[in-house]
Amino acid sequence: EYKPTDLKITEHSVENSKIGLKIINDEVYINGLKMSLIDCADLGDSYNFAPDKNDYGIELKLIKTRIKTKTQSRAVLKLDYESRWDVVSLYAELDAHSTSLKLLFDWENTRKNHMLSVSFNLNYLITEVYSEDMNTLIKRRFDPNYDIRKNLPKEKGIEVKTNTAPMQRGLLIDEEGNNIGIITKGLTQYEVFKNNISIPILRATGQISNPQNPARTTPAGPPIEVEDLQMLGKNTAEMHVFFGNHNDFEEVLGKVYSYIIT
Repeated sequence: EYKPTDLKITEHSVENSKIGLKIINDEVYINGLKMSLIDCADLGDSYNFAPDKNDYGIELKLIKTRIKTKTQSRAVLKLDYESRWDVVSLYAELDAHSTSLKLLFDWENTRKNHMLSVSFNLNYLITEVYSEDMNTLIKRRFDPNYDIRKNLPKEKGIEVKTNTAPMQRGLLIDEEGNNIGIITKGLTQYEVFKNNISIPILRATGQISNPQNPARTTPAGPPIEVEDLQMLGKNTAEMHVFFGNHNDFEEVLGKVYSYIIT
């Protein structure tokens, strides 16, 4: 059945009847929720992220937007972000009548020992997250006010508690208000802090086990330097954002990973 296109795109928005990205005062919103790119120091290693206790990250600045694709079936808006060091390009791709928005990040990493994350600012404190594990959605509970930077260990033999958790292909926050679902391609970690859900798209570290890791006071392995862990050079990351429930999660998952839901 033919459906007339519901796509609209300008240099400051891309949307259809179900989901949309809008730029307001140089800030990016998806269905009314702010999305940010945050860069912070990573003093950890291949095992553990470790923050600088005084560093809560720098929000990258949106510096340029432009239309890359405009057809009846697909629209793509390119957004360029800038930190003090790098430029990150985001391609926001939306199909007509689609329930999900594809976000493709592309950049050259020129620095060591830092983490770059995509953060979504919800309207409420996040206490529960459903994430895919062993091919099913499991529920994890979080203390949204827990701050890893204020709880770094001082005694030997301690590994700090975190508000991070693993996932396979995605997560769903299914609470009252703006529910949000995120399907990723190879991004397998998320973090909760207050009303923010963050997905790291880059961890640049340089050792298997850092003996000076402030998040773990006993080494987990040998202090071998591994330059490739710094992820220098070209990087890409992909995620798909939608708003809905558990059934919508399965539908978008099937679309992104191209399998038939029965």
